[in-house]
Amino acid sequence: MSREFPWTSLKADTLRAICRDLGAGGKRKKEEMLEFIQGVERNGLEETLKSVEAEEKETPAKAGAKRARPAKENGAGGGRPSEERTGCGSSS
Repeated sequence: MSREFPWTSLKADTLRAICRDLGAGGKRKKEEMLEFIQGVERNGLEETLKSVEAEEKETPAKAGAKRARPAKENGAGGGRPSEERTGCGSSS
């Protein structure tokens, strides 16, 4: 019988909260969060945080990783058409 904590049984949201509370915020995959938590178990919090920070400095951010926003059909503004043309209902 294994005496290790069953980290893999936890949901990603739970792991994300644990990582955030330990000082390792940001978006990570479940596997990466598990590696971080298990690293804290083995090596301690300070050492693992240093390791994560060093990895983040070495790995460049992904350019254009976010999805593009869909184009609006009726122009760029979100207000009523009369307000967009005249500027907030001012009368001239």
